This record gives sequence, C-alpha cells and structure tokens, in this order.
Amino acid sequence: GTRFVEAVRRRGGERAVDELFLHPPASSEQILHPEKYFQAEAPRDVHVGESGFTENGWRITNSTPVGEIGVRGLLLAGVSEKEAVRGAAGWGGDRAYLFERDEGSTLFVWKTAWDRREDAEEFFRAYNALQRRRNHTQANRASNSVDEAQVVWREDGHTTLVRLAGESVIIVRGLEAEVDTALSLAGR
Repeated sequence: GTRFVEAVRRRGGERAVDELFLHPPASSEQILHPEKYFQAEAPRDVHVGESGFTENGWRITNSTPVGEIGVRGLLLAGVSEKEAVRGAAGWGGDRAYLFERDEGSTLFVWKTAWDRREDAEEFFRAYNALQRRRNHTQANRASNSVDEAQVVWREDGHTTLVRLAGESVIIVRGLEAEVDTALSLAGR
C-alpha cells in the first residue's frame, strides 16, 4: 500500500492522496500496479451461473473476489515468490464461491479471468504446482483442444478439477460425484 500511495503522491501531490478517499482503488491489482489505477482499469465482473447451482440443490453460503494479492498469497503456500508473482500477474478478475447442500456436502468453485491467455496459463501451471507440492494425487491430465486443458487432483475423498479455457481458469473442489456437474455449471 505504501508504494501505491507514493505513486499517487508523485503523480498528483497531497491532494491526489486525499482524493483516494473519494475514489479508492477498485482492486488489489490497482494497489500492486498503480498504473492500472491511473488508467482506471477495473476488475472484470466474474460470476458463475448461480441459478444453475440453486436449481441443482446448492445454496450459496459465501461468495467473494480473491483479487491479485489473494491469488499471490495462496500460491505462496506452495510455490516460490517468483512463481507466485508470475502466476498472479495478469489477473483480470475472479470470484470464489462456497456452496452447500442440506445434507452438508460442500462445493468450492473459483472462476478466474485473466488479461491474456498466457496469464491464464501461468496461473494454471502455478496452481497445479501448488497442488503437487501439497502432495495431492494427480488423477489425470487432459487437453480437449488447443484452448483447453484440465488437471484432476484427489485428496482425502475430495476431487479438485482445474480447467484452463481461453483466458479463464475454473477450479472446482468437492466430492468426486459432484465436481463434473459443478464444472459444467460454472463454465456457463
């Protein structure tokens, strides 16, 4: 945050710093990269088809953006700082959801959007490296086309699907019987 405020001060003086209260940054990306604040580059509004989940018996218990700083922090739990910074760079927007069913099963769905295909690929690689370093078992890896790739991880009775599609990466974690349907709903 300090570097961001200094960048604002250098550009517009103390008055510009005071105006941050009226026009705060829209995302952690703008704080990490002040030029994006000056260009008014807002995060993309990312959502999954929530109605599809509710029609399939799920209710949303939480929904929040993670942000570039959150992505970086998550990746730091299993990859080097350099890999985490590179894996989070080019973040364009995201939203993480926690769904629950009445019988108690939970489903985590995280949809991310990236500035470029290459940025999505970097995150895809870094997230899968994180899974590997957490000693999760890689069940399979598939590429459906030039634009799509998917890795499946298993751990403690749960399955995590990580799908790269164009400039997006979708991550779904839940019981094995539910994740394919959830991935289909999230990709709509």
